[in-house]
Amino acid sequence: MQAGYIGVLALVLRSFAKNFWRGAVNVIYRAMLGLLFIYWIGKAFYILAERNGKNVWGYAVLGVAIYYGGLLFTAVVIAIILAIFSVSFGTFSDFLITLMAFPFGLLGGWIAYRYLEGRWEGVAKDNEDEVR
Repeated sequence: MQAGYIGVLALVLRSFAKNFWRGAVNVIYRAMLGLLFIYWIGKAFYILAERNGKNVWGYAVLGVAIYYGGLLFTAVVIAIILAIFSVSFGTFSDFLITLMAFPFGLLGGWIAYRYLEGRWEGVAKDNEDEVR
């Protein structure tokens, strides 16, 4: 009788391990992808601040914060829309919501980047005209 329990336990453990590692690899891939985006967004703001003589780390962190702010804002809007139309949150995976929010996070970062770039170039041109 104990052999039956051991066999069932072995099947449960094998199934758990298989699903655990599949889930762990999925989380690792998502985390690495997220780290790449954080790196590239932070680097873009870092270089922009460096070109204009501003606090480089402050603006790199600001760029990443704006990206995450765009993600959060979009996720909240998606949640409100789903609640209004009485759609169950269980039908959407976290990964799907992340994919839907990702372009808006990038859009927010791009808008902030272009705004700062235009603002700082305008100040630089004004200062250059005053020198002449």
